[in-house]
Amino acid sequence: MWNMTDIIGNVGKCLVMYFLNEFVISTLALILAVISIVLLIIVEYVRRPSLEFLQHKDEPGPEDEGRRSMWYHLKVRNKEPSKIFNRDAALRCRVRVDFLDKNTKKPLVPQITAHWVNKSEPRDYSTGRFDPSKIPECQIIDVGFRDEMFDILIKFEGEKSCFAADPWVVYDPLLRPNPWLDPGSSSYHQKWEKLRIDVDECVVRAEIEAINLGRRKVGEYILKNNGIRKEDVEIILSKNV
Repeated sequence: MWNMTDIIGNVGKCLVMYFLNEFVISTLALILAVISIVLLIIVEYVRRPSLEFLQHKDEPGPEDEGRRSMWYHLKVRNKEPSKIFNRDAALRCRVRVDFLDKNTKKPLVPQITAHWVNKSEPRDYSTGRFDPSKIPECQIIDVGFRDEMFDILIKFEGEKSCFAADPWVVYDPLLRPNPWLDPGSSSYHQKWEKLRIDVDECVVRAEIEAINLGRRKVGEYILKNNGIRKEDVEIILSKNV
């Protein structure tokens, strides 16, 4: 027969085992929850877009024969994803470009927000006229897994200077005189003159932001202006940050 002491002892052992099991189960659940959160963070980090600037060389093609100008570009891409995880596109990318003195790093011209080559030019295509309302959209693009280029510079034949490719200025034919319509002018409209880069060498700094990129991506290039021909510009990648 069980006596009261044995009954109390057995109940106590059962309670101890119950609470011990509850503790072990709770601890395991907490560990699994922490592991799940860590894995989720790792997966999201791996899936996050990873942009890099590329070396790119613009060269005149057959379509450039007879043209007085040449556009220069920089190029960026989203790195290929790993075999295990997919990678998201960088959404609504906007790139700002600075042209800096190579010694002092002070701006030579105002910062521009560039036009992406794969977005339409800011024109009304029914009339061909400049349409400034289209500029904000042509400055934004999703960068997937193809290389994307953006305008940074225009060089005109016979001009030693280059001009930063600010879409608010370079597409507007009403800003006269300008290099498109008034070649050989001693000076151009004040907005064009503010974009004039009149040095043999400078630093080009491009900074991309996207809504899902995290920190901004920065690339630096060395720009060399070697003469008065439209093809006399060389742009060399120097830093990916």
